[in-house]
Amino acid sequence: MLERIVDFRRWPAWSPWEDVDPDLRRTYSGPDSGVGAAYAWEGNRKAGKGRMEIVDVADDVRFIRRLQRDVAERGRTMESVIDQYLASVKPMYLEFVQPSKRYADVIIPQGGHNKVAVDLLLTLIREEQVDIYDIPIARIAEQFVSRVRTLELNEGVL
Repeated sequence: MLERIVDFRRWPAWSPWEDVDPDLRRTYSGPDSGVGAAYAWEGNRKAGKGRMEIVDVADDVRFIRRLQRDVAERGRTMESVIDQYLASVKPMYLEFVQPSKRYADVIIPQGGHNKVAVDLLLTLIREEQVDIYDIPIARIAEQFVSRVRTLELNEGVL
């Protein structure tokens, strides 16, 4: 499930925003997925335009993904990956990435797996009944949560 969220290129398969404008223009920057991956979009009046960037992934998830990738795809040894992580990756994360989180509008620990945070946001959205370009945001949020939970069920996460 995490891979579907941290890789913006996979969003068209589940994001409810993909349905509001078939001509939506997308721009991806940074790494393919994970911290630093960015997604910008511009579309019709309903889709609007905006930009998202992944500013954090849990430490253990970040390390495990790097370890698996570097050993499998780059032929590195486990020891060399660990050494590099401790010598440069983790210190650079703490110096540059961690401080950038203060600029995020919303951070949900554990992402789509955090039922309490997602339900709280949905409750707040439903109470406000805020419309974005004639699309009730509560309906969009409910579609998002429904699609995420459907994917989790299909992948055996729940």
